[in-house]
Amino acid sequence: MKTVAIRYFLSFFLICVVMGDVFGMEKAFQLISSQADTAKMSDSELSRSSPTMTSNHVESVWRQFQQYYYGPDNKNVYEYAKPKGPSKSQNLVILVHGGNFLEGSATEDILAPLAEFFLQQGSAVASLEYRSLKDADWPAPIEDIREGVESVVQRFGSKGTKTIYVGYSAGAVAGALLLYSPQFARPPLQVNKFIGISGLYSRQATTKEPVQLIQDESRNHLNILEVIADITNPIARTPALIIEGSEDTFADNYPNTPASHAAYLAQLLRQNRIQAGVYWSNQPGFNDHEGPLKLIARRDPVLIETIEQFLGPSNRL
Repeated sequence: MKTVAIRYFLSFFLICVVMGDVFGMEKAFQLISSQADTAKMSDSELSRSSPTMTSNHVESVWRQFQQYYYGPDNKNVYEYAKPKGPSKSQNLVILVHGGNFLEGSATEDILAPLAEFFLQQGSAVASLEYRSLKDADWPAPIEDIREGVESVVQRFGSKGTKTIYVGYSAGAVAGALLLYSPQFARPPLQVNKFIGISGLYSRQATTKEPVQLIQDESRNHLNILEVIADITNPIARTPALIIEGSEDTFADNYPNTPASHAAYLAQLLRQNRIQAGVYWSNQPGFNDHEGPLKLIARRDPVLIETIEQFLGPSNRL
């Protein structure tokens, strides 16, 4: 147990160093004790404090949402919901699902805890659907996501609204491209903050499995490595929180190292004086590709605190 606590301390020390300006070092160090406390909790204690979702719970989350179209295709839709009751937050959170640009859904089960968290936190939430590479050729998914984000902001944004793009897996890749890529970020998305969960940002770090899957199943046999290679010389100045599982061997050849996807993007942004932080999801059973979303479902106190601090002081539960 002592070894586990030390590992969590070192992991969170990295968060403090990387987040720097985003959190403020003094406040960030206050979270170390919370990380150690979480390390001591048993699975049953974690379940009681923040249970995972049942299928009925998932359905109840998505029933709060109303569907809107942003384009002519039947995939050009998003689901939107406002928080119940009064809220001090002016956040508009836009969720973009993963699935290798081949599958996934705006209302898939794994996104429900994320949607519920932001609603409870007081944010309005839109979950975006887009055409897959089975339906259309590249760059159709990127074009759809841009159009969808612009539609959500135009319809539901207002003066003072802070828009947060939250992408998971392929959704995180799309967000990074639309914000920081010289090819796709002209102009960059008009969002205030970016949270990328389990995204692919580095050619060297990308494993063979997603590359082969996309090449085999996409209509135009896309080589995703050529796309990822364009995440250089950031265009937008949008601050980022980059979250990754410390054992995400599905997507990352070098997880939890300076050569990882998360570390690559954070370093790229920070070299260009853009605020960027990394959070490593390193609890056993929650450190793979889906691990960060599972931790949010269980309301892991350190990860929740990290996200809340990144969003700002007026956006806490």
